[in-house]
Parts: sequence; structure tokens; C-alpha cells
Amino acid sequence: LKLSKTIMENGELASGLNTVIETKTQLQDVLRIGIDKLLDETAQMDYTKIDFNDILGETDKNG
Repeated sequence: LKLSKTIMENGELASGLNTVIETKTQLQDVLRIGIDKLLDETAQMDYTKIDFNDILGETDKNG
């Protein structure tokens, strides 16, 4: 879903949800653009500010 959101928000599919992808090459292009944008966003994230303990909760000390 995040990939779809990234592609749509950045206007890569100018006509929005009404766009029909007719060829394998078109699908590959859309996915490549979306993945590139997603990876760019991921690379810019500051993981030191994420509280993983808060997100994941407590773990069992026995394993």
C-alpha cells in the first residue's frame, strides 16, 4: 500500500486510478518508479528516533 501511495502522490500516474496498465513494460516502469521513491524515503529516515520498544512492546525474558 505504501508503494501505491507513493506512486500516486508523486503524480507518476497522471490520470490517477483510471490509468490502465496495458503492457508488462508499463507495469515494470510503474513499479520501478514506486520502489525508487520508496527507497529514497527510507534512506532519509532517522531510525535513531524510533522507539522500537514502544512499537513492539515488552518481550518475554525467557525467550
